[in-house]
Amino acid sequence: MKENGRVNALLVELLIVLLFFMLASTTLMEIFGAAKLNSSRAGASNAALMQAQNVAEQLYAADDVEQALEALGFAKEGEDWCLNGGEYELIASYLYTQDNAGVLRQVELTAMYHGEALFTLPATRYVSGEVQP
Repeated sequence: MKENGRVNALLVELLIVLLFFMLASTTLMEIFGAAKLNSSRAGASNAALMQAQNVAEQLYAADDVEQALEALGFAKEGEDWCLNGGEYELIASYLYTQDNAGVLRQVELTAMYHGEALFTLPATRYVSGEVQP
């Protein structure tokens, strides 16, 4: 009778140890999954930032924004221009403000990652016009 009680206690202890290891492995899998997701998001953010800076520099130098966006591979979707970069998407929206002294071009580049905005990069250029007295 004493040995039967020891065997039952040993089985209960083994079950408790197995349960502990199962919980620990589940927690570790969640942690590693979240780390991989954060790593992927950071990589996409870095790539999008590099691309957005290059686009902003080229738009600043361009005379025609729409033509420059087309040359860079953007496609017009409604009022915005979109570029799919694999893991991220760049969305360019621009606004012209014209007065007697010149034109203010404002382009706003937004990087999206799975529907979430990563950052917004403004690019502004003022082109002076001829002022008449």
